[in-house]
Amino acid sequence: MGDEHWGPERVRAHAPDAASWAAAQKLSRSAAWSGLGRLDQLLWGRCQGSGASPYRTSVDLQGPAFTCSCPSRKQPCKHGLSLLLVWLADVDGFGETTDAPEDALARARQRAARTTAAGDRPPVDPEARARRVAKRVALMDTGMVELRQWLTDVVVDGLAATRSRPHAWWDLVGARLVDAQLPGLADRVRSLPATVAGHDDWASLLLGELGRLHLTVAAWQRREDLDPADAADLRTFIGWGRSSAEVLDGRRLTGRWTVLGIGTSDTGRVVEQRTWLHHPEEGHAILLDFAGGNTTPPTPQLLGSVLAVEMGVYPGRPPRRVRFAEEPLTVGEADELPMAGEGWGPALDAVAALAAEAPWQDRFPCTVSGVRLVDADVDTPRVIDRSGRALPVLGLDPWATLAVTGGRPVTMFGEIVREAFRPLTVATDGQLLAVPVVQEATRWQERWA
Repeated sequence: MGDEHWGPERVRAHAPDAASWAAAQKLSRSAAWSGLGRLDQLLWGRCQGSGASPYRTSVDLQGPAFTCSCPSRKQPCKHGLSLLLVWLADVDGFGETTDAPEDALARARQRAARTTAAGDRPPVDPEARARRVAKRVALMDTGMVELRQWLTDVVVDGLAATRSRPHAWWDLVGARLVDAQLPGLADRVRSLPATVAGHDDWASLLLGELGRLHLTVAAWQRREDLDPADAADLRTFIGWGRSSAEVLDGRRLTGRWTVLGIGTSDTGRVVEQRTWLHHPEEGHAILLDFAGGNTTPPTPQLLGSVLAVEMGVYPGRPPRRVRFAEEPLTVGEADELPMAGEGWGPALDAVAALAAEAPWQDRFPCTVSGVRLVDADVDTPRVIDRSGRALPVLGLDPWATLAVTGGRPVTMFGEIVREAFRPLTVATDGQLLAVPVVQEATRWQERWA
């Protein structure tokens, strides 16, 4: 038998469903396995499936963490469960060896290094930390009081008066918010002059932003009564970040993550790279990378790739932010997008359901099928469905996009930003392609995103 801490019941507890458990038991009694090995807490083997090449499967008992090259979206798959059962039935068949697969060995070393680093971290002085938090909260309380008064003054003076305000007026408010440890709110106030000057419907957009700031002040004053997910989103919105260690010490989720689309935004100070992912259990999630100064964001994951990886999940409402807890392993390639239904109706209903639960989020993932690009020769191209319903689009190069789609109805994935659609990916002819982006930074769409 294997390790005394392991047994068939413990393996069964990791099965995602009864079918996977039954398939794993059947597979463990077959002759499909070869190349079995063990190094410390790492097991591996090759399992011959229906394809020409056997699946490469490994299990890190420290966790456990499962990895397999098969196309199954279940985590763990039947091969990972079966490998454990084979090991339990014949531990001598897993001879100690150093001939471990490099990818599995590298991932196991990363997990061991994180465990060691976590154990080596000096203990946090809870009293000192409490004093630091209390000092920051006191500053934030003061900042929220000042923001509420400023919002009242803006409404009393009238929205029209904001059009004559110099940038220095907005910057002064932003600076006060930075001093109050509210950098997220400072950035939003400093972006308001562009809203006032850059849109025909500036009054409704400005009123919406001011109302959101007022909601933030009110929620902060009642933060102790908020749901934990809402409190987490509020914290992100005001700019109170979380350390990587804090995220990785919290909820984690393993499985297969499909790369749906990649978008970027440049504020002039910071470049933000957004990688949208889809997980069978979590649904949509977003991976954020930032770069400032002369640096560039890391090389993004390949569009359409399926990653087997463990993620740290940020608290908050869906769609949640995630970060890699280990190096991802590409185990497949997607040829289609998760469907939300035909046309804008069901797609926007899904977005509305997300937005109703997450008032402090700005972008929402959206997959829409049966749509095509129109009005490529005007300043505001649109994506229209078969019923005639359309949304203005942001950021794309219309003529290059028409070259990709051929003007035919396709399935698109992108972001809903305010009341517009920013396409990132198009599914056509059995493959996922990035939507060509506009190169002129001065186009009107860039002011929206």
